[in-house]
Amino acid sequence: MKRIATQIQWETDGEEVKLPDRIEIPDNIDDEGIADYLSDKTGFLHNGFNIEQSIDLYMVEETDAWHSRNSAVPMGLYHSKDDAIEAILKHHNIDTDELIVAVGYDPNLVLGKDDEYPAEPEEPIDCDQETYDRWAREHEEWENLVTWEAFQEEARAMLRRQLESLGQTQGFDTNYTIIVVGTGYWWW
Repeated sequence: MKRIATQIQWETDGEEVKLPDRIEIPDNIDDEGIADYLSDKTGFLHNGFNIEQSIDLYMVEETDAWHSRNSAVPMGLYHSKDDAIEAILKHHNIDTDELIVAVGYDPNLVLGKDDEYPAEPEEPIDCDQETYDRWAREHEEWENLVTWEAFQEEARAMLRRQLESLGQTQGFDTNYTIIVVGTGYWWW
């Protein structure tokens, strides 16, 4: 819930000063500290103010690759952006292969969820060049293998960055958008 000081009656001693008429109050300021916070923030005293409280609700929509409104399907309503992001990360329908490529991995080198990490290929001794080259390719692939857990961690981090900064995912056949809806204000 946000608290916003409004209708602030600034005391400027007749000085022409442009001061804000609305200031959002941080969560760490208790009700008794709001008056001091306003003065400390601006350097000016005041003769009173009103407080508005708002409740923002965050709707998650699943959309197509173009974020088309025609394809938007509401997926849930949340009390915070963080809750909406966590729900998307937990329940998204983004194709695994699309995620693997978006994260920057070769789909052939990501182990499946239940796959065991294979043993390292043994280097051949006294062999021809072709055999050695084949081993070198296999060994390089082995070194570049990515576990399912490492891929999932990278994918979640990438999706979280997109959602936190843009409010939506981008670049997939199935995308998600977070929309702030139902903002209501109460005065006290």
